[in-house]
Amino acid sequence: MKKQLSENTKYIIILRWAVGIGATFAWGLSIWWSSDGFNISVNEYQWLGYALGMFVTVSELLFNKGSKNPTIWLVGIFAYLYGYGTNIAGIKQYLGLDMSPQLWKTDFSLAAVNSMIVYGLGAIVEIAPESFILWALYPDQTSFGDFISSLFAGSGLNKTTNERTNRISANERTNERNINERTSERTNEQKPFPYRVNWREFVQKYDGTNVLLIVMFAKEYWNKHGKDCPNKIVVERTKAKSSQVSEVLKAMKNGEYA
Repeated sequence: MKKQLSENTKYIIILRWAVGIGATFAWGLSIWWSSDGFNISVNEYQWLGYALGMFVTVSELLFNKGSKNPTIWLVGIFAYLYGYGTNIAGIKQYLGLDMSPQLWKTDFSLAAVNSMIVYGLGAIVEIAPESFILWALYPDQTSFGDFISSLFAGSGLNKTTNERTNRISANERTNERNINERTSERTNEQKPFPYRVNWREFVQKYDGTNVLLIVMFAKEYWNKHGKDCPNKIVVERTKAKSSQVSEVLKAMKNGEYA
């Protein structure tokens, strides 16, 4: 079993800072490319591009809460698609990587590598920052702010699986309960009556009396439940007097009928 480092070790603390700084840079880069994507040419209104880029990012953060609200989910999907598209455009522009049809014909390997860099880096810059920053702030919270989990949680694609899992779990619990009950019943039925009674002499002596009825019912109750029957229940079932029930059961437990 691998030993995990404590969250308070220097390595983990430095790693959290590094992840947070790197994710913040990627986050800012994504917002910048999103603002460029609006292509606002009038300098006085350039701030609108950044504001809209922030709105796209906020939509992604809201999406990453895993909301099942269909509007939030759809807007979040469009925000990620738009952010991903502008990231690709920005990377192609600033890195100047060739992915033209001519390159695919002349140098397939180079074109494939360039494509993986552009599309892969675009996805990383768009998807990673939110979950990375949250990990840097709350390393023990791994299920909040995750794009993949939020994608399936809001789409309802995992609903059928969850319902099936819940049904299986419920059936398993029911089956386990039934097995336990049957096992308990068999155990109780096979458990011997703990008090010694010479039944042949006892029946000859008390046949037709409340004493026989009380002891027989006490034995029946024990075989069914595996414990002594409360005096109150014996009185109700045998119609005998409470004082007589107490006296008979006490005598039985003391071995006077053995």
